[in-house]
Parts: sequence; C-alpha cells; structure tokens
Amino acid sequence: MNITAALLAVTLWTAAEANKPQIQGLALSLQTSSSDSLVVELDFRLENALEGPLRERIESGLPTTILYEMQLVQERRWWLDRKIVRSTLEVTATYDAVTMEYQIYHRLNDELIASRVVQDFAELRPAMTRIQDVPAFKLQYALGDRPAVVRVRADLGSRTWLALVPVRITTDWAESQPLSPR
Repeated sequence: MNITAALLAVTLWTAAEANKPQIQGLALSLQTSSSDSLVVELDFRLENALEGPLRERIESGLPTTILYEMQLVQERRWWLDRKIVRSTLEVTATYDAVTMEYQIYHRLNDELIASRVVQDFAELRPAMTRIQDVPAFKLQYALGDRPAVVRVRADLGSRTWLALVPVRITTDWAESQPLSPR
C-alpha cells in the first residue's frame, strides 16, 4: 500500500512539473542610446501560463497581472558583493464583457509603455506571454571586466493550498548567456 501511494505521489509530482509555467527563449541585445548609455533589450516567452485558473480569472473580467521580474547580475570579487540592476514588467489584461474585447497594458517600472485591445483569447495569449524588444535596463556605465547575466522570472499571482495557506505562483529563474564585458 505504501509503495502504491509513493508511486502515485511521484506520478502526480512529475505531471505537475511538466505543466509548470516557465520562461523560455531568453535572448538579449545591447543597444547604444543617444545619451551614450547602454540599453539591454530582452526577448522571451512564458510557457504554460494561461491555462486553468488564470484563464478563468481573465475571462471573468477581473484584471489579471503577470509580473515579470528582471535582474542584471554581475559577480564581483566576493560572493556576497553582487551588482544588481532590477526592472519589472507588468502585463495586465482585463476582459470587457460588453464589447467582448481584452484590454492589455504593459508597464515597465510603473511607466505605461504599451496598450492594445484584442478580440479573442487566441490573440491575448501571445500578447501577455511573448515579450519582445523590452528595454529592460538602461546602464549609464560600462560592465567593467567581469561578465554579467540577465535573469528573468514570472509571478502569476497566488492561490491557496488546502484552502488556507496562500502560495505564490512563480516560475524558476531563466538565465541568459553571460554578457561579455565591454
């Protein structure tokens, strides 16, 4: 009996991990702005995110936000001494039952950078989960002599476990290839 329960638990855990939301295809490009600052633009997509409860929440008309946390991390001499630049991208969708449209807003560090209206859920999915050419970081300095990496994860809100304990739904960190210095 104990072996059967253990096998059932492992099977359920494996199935849950297979459908877990995750960041895929993280790519970055470096651009020089007119003020000689370095702009790091990111492209990535969020897989397995708009199924089940999150989709139901959107279609019920409640404003639903996916928060993308982005970090530029550069190791220094000591393991505790890390240079981190943080940025957040909020993608919020609201369904309007009267017009039968989805309104989508993108905010980068609390500043509205894009908004659009789509007609159906098939258009909504890539609008919320496919992120392209986001100017995540504007650096006023050179990277120096140590490589840096960009990390991204998504926060999909919370749910309750056993109807009592709130649990945050987040992806694991996705990490870019190291940025070469200079």
